Amino acid sequence: MRTVKIVGLSADRTRARALVTRLGGDRPGARLVVIQDEGPDDGAIVTTVPLEAWHRTPTRSRPARADHLNWTKPLIDGLQPGTRYRLRVIVDTTGEVAEAVVTTAPATACNRFRLAAGSCFDVNGQHAPVLATAYRELVKPNRNGPPTYNIWLGDQVYVDAPWLETTTTAKMRRIIFDRYLRTWGITERSSFQQAMRHSSNWFLPDDHEFWNGYPNPSWLTLFGHTARRFAKQLWRLPKPGPPHPAAQGKWGSTAGEAYALFASTLGFDRFDESQSPPALQTIETDQAVVVMVDQRWHRTIRRFGQGAGFMRRNDLDELLALLNDEERLVCLALSKPIIGHLPHRGVTQKKVEYGPE
Repeated sequence: MRTVKIVGLSADRTRARALVTRLGGDRPGARLVVIQDEGPDDGAIVTTVPLEAWHRTPTRSRPARADHLNWTKPLIDGLQPGTRYRLRVIVDTTGEVAEAVVTTAPATACNRFRLAAGSCFDVNGQHAPVLATAYRELVKPNRNGPPTYNIWLGDQVYVDAPWLETTTTAKMRRIIFDRYLRTWGITERSSFQQAMRHSSNWFLPDDHEFWNGYPNPSWLTLFGHTARRFAKQLWRLPKPGPPHPAAQGKWGSTAGEAYALFASTLGFDRFDESQSPPALQTIETDQAVVVMVDQRWHRTIRRFGQGAGFMRRNDLDELLALLNDEERLVCLALSKPIIGHLPHRGVTQKKVEYGPE
């Protein structure tokens, strides 16, 4: 239960970030060894990073498990572009070892890189093991090995709306963190974790990381006095404008904290009330750029009959500038295929504005 694991990796051309965890127990004395995993210097140690900046996050997990998670996110700098590295965590006191592999972005698009994209993984679903099987087929040696990047487009977990039995903050934290601990392979074997272990991972949120339909109020607020009173305990009804999970009450704040911890990348490290993940994330080479667009965290809240914005105007302007780059190939990754206008449901006279055309 207290095994140290590498459960997340992200990289660009010259940097990589790992999420290293230990469930329960003390903060371990450990080091991260970076080893070149290909080419003439295969097996050479590139650098060793002492793992000293451990954090402790209460998870309020089930009684049979720990009530906190130790974690650290070391940043490895000075790597070579287009190179595969093996990351090895060694616990000095026990000799425990955890390994994962990551590949940095190539310097130019002439050096191939491969993308895999997916979404909507439910750890409780009957088809959860299918992901591992499909991914193994995808990365067979005769198919050029694993993708350089996994781009996860949202709904990596289904924490959804709080249920009526979630009457305490401790139970609420347990429900939310239990989804992540299971999905990220910390408390049990996970198909999602197997797909993450051999590639650089980039994340976009969608509604189920928070609740169905986020940032609009949950269906639970609509049913009965008891339900409304209960819902108001957990989150405040959001105000129109760009939301932040911390402003949505206890449930939204805890869901945002969990997302920031597990799904962070090079551009988004920790959760607080003033920090949000970037609206646009990019993987760039001299001849190509992959643009990942967050259309959930940064969307505006629906007003009655006036729709909601998937993107803020300044973010859309930045996106359009990238799309107008005539010198490079642009690959666009987004969770919603609409950035123009879409008719409102059943209403022909009004439109839901998803950003200017």
